[in-house]
Amino acid sequence: VAVRLIAAVEACHHNRIAIRDLRPENMLMVAGSDTEVKLSDFGHAKIVLQKNSLTTVCGTEGFVAPEIIEHSPQYDIECDMWSLGVVLYILFGGYRPFRGEGDACLEKIRYGDYKFHNKYWSHVSSDTKDLISKMLTVDVQHRITAEEALYCHLIAKTPDKERRKKGKKKSSSEARRSKNNDKWK
Repeated sequence: VAVRLIAAVEACHHNRIAIRDLRPENMLMVAGSDTEVKLSDFGHAKIVLQKNSLTTVCGTEGFVAPEIIEHSPQYDIECDMWSLGVVLYILFGGYRPFRGEGDACLEKIRYGDYKFHNKYWSHVSSDTKDLISKMLTVDVQHRITAEEALYCHLIAKTPDKERRKKGKKKSSSEARRSKNNDKWK
């Protein structure tokens, strides 16, 4: 599921679409499958024509990226990687990394104040925790991109058929390397 979510976000980012409201309620499991997942509710989504041109404060408390709540004058598609990090934290740990409500929750997000509590995380690999940490990096310049996440050590170990279903678009790096106009695998 995690791999498919990363691939879905990478496909949006490849097309310069910022989703801006990634959360479990907006992810649908495909009937009859334990691993196929679809993103839904693109009500806050926006095509980003120029880098760092997004200014709207939107998203869901607990999932929103720090650059959005800080009103950093502008932000970009990387905000989705933060939200995806929160979703993966919930999937693997069973609870939200930034608990509380209102200002208390937003304060934790601003400073990236979360922990991998051993009671709930001892069974989770260090590679998984490392990937989530790279997503939950407050400094956007150091946050992992969707494309980088697809090719990180943890995900690279996953068989290709799990990383991308046959027929999906190539990643942005594969597209750049490709010398022909074939956009489909």
